[in-house]
Amino acid sequence: MHENRPRRPRNLWWMGAAALIVLVATTLFAFGDRPPAGLVSSAAQVEVPDPGEVYDPARAGEPLPEGYRQRHGRDMIHPVYDPVFADAGEVDWPDNTDVIGVAGVEEAKAYPVSHLNFREMVIDDIEGIPILVSWCPLCGTAMVHRRELDGELLVLGNQGGLWGNAMTWWDHDTGSIWSQPLGEAIAGPRKGQRLEPYPVTLTKWDAWLEIHPETLALDVPARSDHVDLEQMAIVVDLGTDSAAYFVRQLRDVGAINDTVAGVDIAVVMDPANDQRWAVFSRQLDSSVAELELTDEGLVDTNSGTVFDPFLGLGLSGPLAEQNLGRLPSFTSFTSDYLILFPEGRTWPG
Repeated sequence: MHENRPRRPRNLWWMGAAALIVLVATTLFAFGDRPPAGLVSSAAQVEVPDPGEVYDPARAGEPLPEGYRQRHGRDMIHPVYDPVFADAGEVDWPDNTDVIGVAGVEEAKAYPVSHLNFREMVIDDIEGIPILVSWCPLCGTAMVHRRELDGELLVLGNQGGLWGNAMTWWDHDTGSIWSQPLGEAIAGPRKGQRLEPYPVTLTKWDAWLEIHPETLALDVPARSDHVDLEQMAIVVDLGTDSAAYFVRQLRDVGAINDTVAGVDIAVVMDPANDQRWAVFSRQLDSSVAELELTDEGLVDTNSGTVFDPFLGLGLSGPLAEQNLGRLPSFTSFTSDYLILFPEGRTWPG
């Protein structure tokens, strides 16, 4: 992206011209006119090396995982290395804009999918935690990972390869190749090491604003790309075990109580609005909640405690001083899940 006698490539000139037009158009949309400086992420201070000067396992002839395909050069799909943010009221995004939302304790950020379709990665931080926000348009995986490994800060770029139909990254210091869905280095000096995932939500702009009205927004133009969650699953991968919960089934039941890798979890979705969803740990201080979504909220049927169904905050009842902890999860097209996680399972099993 033959015959025995070579022929003159008569039409290559217009093919090249068409490719150039597409490249220019997508670049102009992706970068746009730089808006006035807003809230600059501290991640914007990173220095980006020349990709050709960093070790590349794919070019060095290192054995690569079966099925790995190098599609184009490193950073040809150029990550956002210098994100700039605006307050929610300062961006003119349609309500149905598809966004990747990330929230800490006090801070929340939104990244429009229409922009990430052309950039795929954002080097950023949330409440001082270095993160990588990534979006693979091919398999619908919206993910966030911490960019710290054994006390070392990592900066990652777009490798330009596919493995399991999903995007791959490269890290700037060792050149190792990473699988986005696994968050794991699959070739190079860091092979076998994994980044810690961070909770993330793929949703619509109006649904995100309703839960996080003080959110910051990546300061770029945006539009709806009509991402259809109905064709997706919510995936919980806890390293030694993974499970997928298909949105069509999840929406019918509202809350699923399950166990993944020995962790008691709940996957919650608003039956009236599948853009509102979250994954929580059911472990409380001295008990495990059994959760049911009702008109009152997310109710622990063991204690009668009511929690906010999408923030996990205790609202009322005997355990209201406790909160449910958010767990990392991500979206994937249902057809891609078992390619990405061949040993994974699907709910209800």
